[in-house]
Amino acid sequence: MLMMNNRNFFQNGFTLIELVAVIVLLGILAVVAAPKFIDFSSDARKATLAQTTGTIKSAIQMVHAKAVIEGLDSLESSTIQIQGNSVQISYGYPSASISQGLVLAVNIGKVSYYGKFSNNAESDWVTQGMGSRVANGVSRPAMDIGFGDLSKDGSGSDLGIQPMATGCYMRYFAAKGTTPATIEMTTSGC
Repeated sequence: MLMMNNRNFFQNGFTLIELVAVIVLLGILAVVAAPKFIDFSSDARKATLAQTTGTIKSAIQMVHAKAVIEGLDSLESSTIQIQGNSVQISYGYPSASISQGLVLAVNIGKVSYYGKFSNNAESDWVTQGMGSRVANGVSRPAMDIGFGDLSKDGSGSDLGIQPMATGCYMRYFAAKGTTPATIEMTTSGC
């Protein structure tokens, strides 16, 4: 007859302490590693920026085609009718004028202007005039376009975040002479 002694009996499985330790370790790994693998907001911002940049590129080409047809493509300043709006153009492309140029030529949603009293958080996009900037070796008027939700609420307490300061914006360069208008994307901060 075989008798089993409790001291000689082998147990299989994990203790409660071992299970808790493994669960805690997996929880720590999930908190640290998951955000690095799952960053959908950044990808969504980049995709939205790319799509809007493409929309703007198409719109400026259509404005230019209409300006060529109407013989306005060689004038430094003129206006053209686009979707019922009188759009200011320069050398046949929408100007970088925040209120009269590019924003009127293309429908990209609700647009507000960067500034102390602008309620940019309620807009899809916020624009800021940048004066003259160099692109393709030519200094010309430029305008930045960034996400509205990255800016302040219009309370007047401060200026908020400039589109350029977010690292997630578009910069429109108006045409000058024979140099056509262009738009560039910056996604380093998206």
